[in-house]
Amino acid sequence: MTIEFKNGKYYCRFQINGKRQHLLCKGAKTLKQAEKIETKLKYIAYNQEDEDSVLMSTLYETFEKYSEEKRITKKQDKTRLEVIKEYIPITMLATDVKSNHILKLIEGLRKRNLSPKTINLYLAILRETFNMAIDDDLISSNPVKKKFNLKVEPSESNTLKSGDEENRLMMAATPIFKEIIHFTLNTAVRRENVIGLRWSNINFEKRIITLIKNKSNKLIKIPMTESLYNMLKDKAVGTNADDYVFINPKTKRGYKTTAFNEQWRFIREKAGLPNLRFHDLRHTVASRLANDKVPIPIIKDFLSHSDISTTMKYVHTNNLDMAVSSLNENNSKYENMEWTQNGHENI
Repeated sequence: MTIEFKNGKYYCRFQINGKRQHLLCKGAKTLKQAEKIETKLKYIAYNQEDEDSVLMSTLYETFEKYSEEKRITKKQDKTRLEVIKEYIPITMLATDVKSNHILKLIEGLRKRNLSPKTINLYLAILRETFNMAIDDDLISSNPVKKKFNLKVEPSESNTLKSGDEENRLMMAATPIFKEIIHFTLNTAVRRENVIGLRWSNINFEKRIITLIKNKSNKLIKIPMTESLYNMLKDKAVGTNADDYVFINPKTKRGYKTTAFNEQWRFIREKAGLPNLRFHDLRHTVASRLANDKVPIPIIKDFLSHSDISTTMKYVHTNNLDMAVSSLNENNSKYENMEWTQNGHENI
C-alpha cells in the first residue's frame, strides 16, 4: 500500500487479485485521513461482487430524489434522465457502463439535434449520478469523464442596447410584465427566481430580497433600489407571506415556466426585439454596472457569480466599447479630411 500526495491531493495505490488500483482519496486533507479512505477503498475493491450487483436504477433513484429536493432544474433533470435511460437502461449494471455507452448516448442526443451545450448538461447529470454512488460507497469509479464533454463555442451575450429598446420593451409589456421587467433590471435575478418569488422573501424593513434558490443553490441577499422598494411596497398591500409576488392574471396563480416563456416571446416580438432572451435582462444589468465602472468584485457579488471569469465577460465587452468610443473621439480631427479614391497617389 502506498499513499501519494500530488497536486494538493492524496492518492492511494494497491493491488488486488493482480489488478492495480490507483485511486483518489477524495476529501482527504491529511495523511491520516487518506489512510482511512484507503482502507475504505480497499474494502470496496475486495468486495467487487457487491459493487457488481448495483443496478443503474439505484443510481437514478438516488439522483432523482436529490434533484427533487435540492435542484431548481428538477423538471429538466427528470426529462433528461428519461432520455438517458433509453441509452443506459435501469436494468444495466453500473459497472458495465463503459466509454462506448457514453459515446452512443452522445450520438443519440446529436441525432435529436441538441446543441453541444445541452448535450453537456445530459452528461453532467449522468456524471453526477455516478459521483453520488461513489460517495455512497456503492461503486468505485465514474465512467463519465470530463473528456466526453463537447466543445461549446462561446456565445455572444445580448443586452438592451439603449434606453429606447428598454422603452419599447416596456410599451409592449402587459402590466404584470412591466413590473417583472423592472424587478429584473433592478436585481439581475434569473427567471426561476422571478417565478418563485414570494412575499416572504422580501424584508421591507431592511430593504433586502432573500433568495434561497439560484443556479448554485446558494443563499443570496439583494438590496432593493429606491424605485424597486416603492413598486413592491405598493404591490404588497393586502397580500400574504406565502403568496407569489408575480401572479399570472389568467390563472390567478404563480406563473408556470411555459406560460411565462410564451408571454415573454409575445412581448419581445411586439417590441421588435425577437432575439432578446429573458436572461439577457440579467446581462443588461451586468453590462450597465460595468459601464458605470462599478468594481468587478462588487458586480460578481451582485450577480452571485461563483467564478469571476463569468463576470469578466461583461466587463470585457464594455471595455472594448469604451475603447472604440475613445478612438472615435480622437478621430474627430479627421472629419473634414479628403481621402483619395484610388487607394494611393503616384509618388
